[in-house]
Parts: sequence; structure tokens; C-alpha cells
Amino acid sequence: MEPTYAVYWSEADGPRYVGRIGVAGTFVELAGTTAGGGRSLARILFGELSGSRYERGRLYLERYSGAGLEIGSLDRPGALREFAQRLRTAIEPDSPAARDAGVAAGRMTTRGILIGVDGSATQAA
Repeated sequence: MEPTYAVYWSEADGPRYVGRIGVAGTFVELAGTTAGGGRSLARILFGELSGSRYERGRLYLERYSGAGLEIGSLDRPGALREFAQRLRTAIEPDSPAARDAGVAAGRMTTRGILIGVDGSATQAA
């Protein structure tokens, strides 16, 4: 897994969790606890994400089905924006941002398409 970041998050009207977020392979991983001691380990596949945006110090992850997530940082200044960029690079390996970062092709995009090293695109199984 790439570096993780200290965050808090919640889904819709659900409880607020405090923990970490990171990108691992083809998914986002959130692990944390609530104030009441409830625990959560969530893995969201890139193909489940319909969109994301970073706005006013928060990262919003939207899913094709299920509640979206609102994520805030408990890490150093700029850490959540950095994570948002890492996520975009991981999800869109063919993007200009990914090419600038030197990311190798071959990861899954939000549309479930695998981009091969040679630039070919195939539907993920």
C-alpha cells in the first residue's frame, strides 16, 4: 500500500470515523473507529467510484451505488489534497497527471477498463 493519511470520514447521516486512508492496488482502503468504539475497514474498488472532488479542505467520493463519503484531514496541511491527487493518478493511469508523475499504465480506471502498458484498453472481468 502507498502512504496512508490520517483522516475522518462519514457516509451520508452515518457515524463519523477517525482513522487512515490509502490506495492499495485497485481500491481505496479506509480503516478507523467511532467515538463509541465501533470499527470499520472499508475497501472501495475504483470501479465503484463514480466521481471524486476536493473542495474546501474536504474530499468527496461518490459511488455508483451506495452512499458517498465526505473525508476530512487530520494529517499535515495539504495531505488530503496530496491523497486526492494520488487517487486520481491511480484511477486514471492514462491521464496527463499520471504521465507527469511517471505512473506505469495497467491499473483499473473508474469505468472498469484496464489500460495495458502498450496503451491498449480492455474491459475488466
